[in-house]
Amino acid sequence: MDDLKIEYPHKVDIHQSCHGLRGLKLGTPSELVTERSSKVHRLLKKAKGIEIIGLDREDECCGFGGTFSVFEPDVSVKMGKDRLEDHLHNGVEIITATDMSLPLK
Repeated sequence: MDDLKIEYPHKVDIHQSCHGLRGLKLGTPSELVTERSSKVHRLLKKAKGIEIIGLDREDECCGFGGTFSVFEPDVSVKMGKDRLEDHLHNGVEIITATDMSLPLK
């Protein structure tokens, strides 16, 4: 996959969901005292011109996982807003993710 011919000149960050990071093992969570890695970062870095932006708290919970957001909606919303602020503060133009779910309305 070293020969990807994709150009994407944007400032991008990856939302490392708890499930993707810990359950699917797409990267190394910060609580492990070992070298950090991310399969998603490695793949995206193959795009020409892309700038992967790091966050101040890269794998902090967004507050949406499981039933937490249902039983603790106020805390969940605050955690989500904090997460978005971290992206904005670091100049992220595009947020991408690998593990998606839809909120219940």
